[in-house]
Amino acid sequence: METPNEKGKSRNFVKTVAWIFIFLSGMSVLMTLMQNIVIATMPGFESMTPDSELLDNVPFMTKFFISNIRLYLLFGLLFSLLLLISAIGLLKFKAWARRLFSIMLSIGIVITLIVTVWYLVALISGTGIFAVRHELPMGGFIIIIQTISLVFTIAVALFAVWIVKKLENKKLKSLFQ
Repeated sequence: METPNEKGKSRNFVKTVAWIFIFLSGMSVLMTLMQNIVIATMPGFESMTPDSELLDNVPFMTKFFISNIRLYLLFGLLFSLLLLISAIGLLKFKAWARRLFSIMLSIGIVITLIVTVWYLVALISGTGIFAVRHELPMGGFIIIIQTISLVFTIAVALFAVWIVKKLENKKLKSLFQ
């Protein structure tokens, strides 16, 4: 049996997570909305296809990303909107919102892991945007920044795993209707 104090702590945890993600996903909605508007109104962007001469010397993954940027940005907008909606529902202790929020964070974790693996492969092989030469004056600094970025990304993914695990706790689930 959960004591009133433990129940209060659980409610505070849910409210804190909800408010943090309302802010973060709200900002993400605004940012991805602006990105979608910029890409939709940018003249000449439709010429960025995989067979475009502009992308001849670009690595495959970069070419794939640029060629599908509209789809990528639309996905980002929809993802941000769903996360915002689920965070608002989480604040109201709705069961559907807890499930949707857990699903969205889980999808985010998987995407983060995929991007992190790609990042590591590109970093280790020194290809694409990671083609850093140690003899360049800033080469070591860039490697340090990339490493810090990688560690931060993994930390955020682990934090999301912790939140999902906590939201799936039976005692915490009982707070939702």
